[in-house]
Amino acid sequence: MLRTFIALFVFASRVAAQNNEQDILTAVQKANGIYRTYQEFRTNSPSLTGKFKITRKKISLLDNQSGTYESIKEPVWGACLNDTIYYFQDHHEIAQSPNFYKLKFIGRYCFYEYHSVLVKSIPGGGYVDIPRNFEFVVNVNNGKSYTLDKKMMRLILSKDTALLAEFENESSKIETFEKYIRRFNERNPQDIKPTTEIID
Repeated sequence: MLRTFIALFVFASRVAAQNNEQDILTAVQKANGIYRTYQEFRTNSPSLTGKFKITRKKISLLDNQSGTYESIKEPVWGACLNDTIYYFQDHHEIAQSPNFYKLKFIGRYCFYEYHSVLVKSIPGGGYVDIPRNFEFVVNVNNGKSYTLDKKMMRLILSKDTALLAEFENESSKIETFEKYIRRFNERNPQDIKPTTEIID
C-alpha cells in the first residue's frame, strides 16, 4: 500500500514538473528557438530550433549544410534566445516598425517598450530632440498586443479595484504604467488561463 502511494506521488510530481515546463510562465528553462505561433510561445515549444541571430528587423537561422545564416521569410510570433523573449509586432505609432521587441517581463501581461527621438523644428530656425517613449503589453491569454495609455491601464486594473484606486491617486499616471502592470501580475495569478485553454 505504501509502495503504491509513493509510486503515485512520484508520478504526480513528474507530471506536475512536466506541465510546469510546458508553460512559458512556469518553465525553469525557457527553450531556445523561434515561435511560429503564440501557442508555441505559451507552451515553451518553439518549432524552429538551432543556431540563429536576431536583429531589430529580422531573424536569421543557420543552414547547417551551407554554414550560412538565412533570413526567415515566413511570419513568426517571436523567439527566445538565452532566456530572453522577443516579440515581433507592427505598431503604427512607430515609424520604424515592424520590429522585434524584447519582453522586459512576462506574466498575465508581458511588458515591453520602445524609446525613440522626435526631431522637431523650432521658431527662428534649428531643431530640438524630443524623447518619445512607447509602452505595450501582450495579453498572455491570447497573445495579442495593446498600447498602454491611461484608458487601457484602467481597463486592465478594473479587475483589481484596490490597485485601480491606487493608480487613480497617482499624480503622474503615465510614468507608472510599468509599475502597475508588474503589481497586477503579482496580485492576480489566478487570471492566467492554463495552456490547455489557450486558442491560437
